[in-house]
Amino acid sequence: MESEWYEELGFLENPFDANRFFEIVGHYELKKELAYFIQSGSLAFVNGGSGEGKTSILKYLTDVWDGNGKVVYVNCKNGKKFLNINDIIMNGVGILGRIFNKKPKNMVLLLDNAEYLTKKNCEKIKSFYDHNYLKSVVFTGEDYEKVAFTQSMKQRLSKRQVCIEGIDENDAIRIIRSRINNSKIMNNEMIKEIFLRSRKNPKLFLKNCEKVCYSAFDEGKRKISFDIIEKVLPWKKEFVMESQIEEAIKEPILVSARGN
Repeated sequence: MESEWYEELGFLENPFDANRFFEIVGHYELKKELAYFIQSGSLAFVNGGSGEGKTSILKYLTDVWDGNGKVVYVNCKNGKKFLNINDIIMNGVGILGRIFNKKPKNMVLLLDNAEYLTKKNCEKIKSFYDHNYLKSVVFTGEDYEKVAFTQSMKQRLSKRQVCIEGIDENDAIRIIRSRINNSKIMNNEMIKEIFLRSRKNPKLFLKNCEKVCYSAFDEGKRKISFDIIEKVLPWKKEFVMESQIEEAIKEPILVSARGN
């Protein structure tokens, strides 16, 4: 069995896999604000574009609050119309809790991609929250107006909306260094160049780092060069549109070993 490209470059796992790893670099004020909302038992909505870190923020909150009571994370996009919030919340009380009709208490509900929630599920969430079965609920989405919130929910969330601010070049360097440690496959200037050519979108940035490193490996090199970056990510003067970023994030990455 042949090694994967990243193993040939000295990594046990793909260091640029956006789904396997997550880290919160920067966003200090956002983390503090969301922690306050949860602690105070509030509803909150996190606005952010595709690939900007909404899921990572919720995973961070899952880790932080895991020891403070039940925490349930749901990616609403996966369930779409078949998502049943009632079942998800009641599953949080365990088998014995369901047998004895025990209600949840102090549960924190984290809902990713809230645009995919149905109106019925939104009403159920409000009901659970109003009956104090949910301590706090944090929603994320790209467009608050597209979520099927009731008018009363919108009123409650009107002052509980926060936005994910972009990361800068230093944040980008810290992200990659935390993943590749002291590897010399790319220096900081190259990291910054890839970041700029990724329009500063975190997920697209990781995808492009993977593309560049794979290309270097495919050419039999153990270090990337600016020539490789230019070949893989040719610089364009015009700005990349949001739809192009979305397509680039969805684009599959070559991960097979050289020669396959």
